[in-house]
Amino acid sequence: MTSVMGSAPSTTITGGSGGGAQGSLDSAVFDYFTATDAVFVTASPALGVIRNSHPLVVYPYSALGPITADADFQGVRYVWLLPISGNILVRLLWAAETAIAGGVEWFVAFERDDALGVNLNVNSFAPAKSVVSAAPPVAGQLREAQITFTPAEYDGILAGEAYRMRISRTSGGAGPDTMLDDAQLFRVILGAI
Repeated sequence: MTSVMGSAPSTTITGGSGGGAQGSLDSAVFDYFTATDAVFVTASPALGVIRNSHPLVVYPYSALGPITADADFQGVRYVWLLPISGNILVRLLWAAETAIAGGVEWFVAFERDDALGVNLNVNSFAPAKSVVSAAPPVAGQLREAQITFTPAEYDGILAGEAYRMRISRTSGGAGPDTMLDDAQLFRVILGAI
């Protein structure tokens, strides 16, 4: 499967009316995903683990050179929970397996899955945005990384349309991802801002 960062296998995590949940007491939240929604694709470097009864998606570290791990999240942008246009905030809650130093560079990209507009045989993600998030000071402690997207950056997804969100990590290279450990994704929360 080809990602916006290059060739890499993927993990698929479904949301929308199937796996994730929409809405909450906080009206700004319109979708969230957990590792229990994961359906892992053959040969994916990402994998699922359980840590103290918490399911996680692991984005591995590679000491042998750059590798990219991807996970795809699928949902629907509900018309009554989000304006037709406006910025959104993607919040990634994650932990390090054992590390307490370095940082993880997270990449997030959106694909609008509209009728007669998307071909399921090819990826059509908007360019990814990234953020570097420092390792938590205690192994296993949650850290939150945030990325804001404008409508153009989230592929112009309209209210009521299905979408796919790709979250990636490329480790083991010379870039800003400096945490020499696996990153464990706990939750992904999307909200209107």
